[in-house]
Amino acid sequence: MLKRNEYFDIKRARASQGNGRVLIVVSKKVGNAVKRNLIRRRLKHIMLDLNVHEGSFDYAIFTKPKIPALTFAQLQQLVSKILCD
Repeated sequence: MLKRNEYFDIKRARASQGNGRVLIVVSKKVGNAVKRNLIRRRLKHIMLDLNVHEGSFDYAIFTKPKIPALTFAQLQQLVSKILCD
């Protein structure tokens, strides 16, 4: 399953092992190292709050250059909406 929006793509696949894992890819097109790490930390925190690591799916999140424009609350809302659909 692949879900897309203008800020990121999320790919979900069955986990080959017991618990799910999360891969977060933040391109250099997003910005400098400080911005990329901020986005990575925010996404990691959101995924931990949603307890996706306890499920039987692996997730890969590929960010797009527009993502730094989002606040944490907006990002959390978008990720929750995509994963719950």
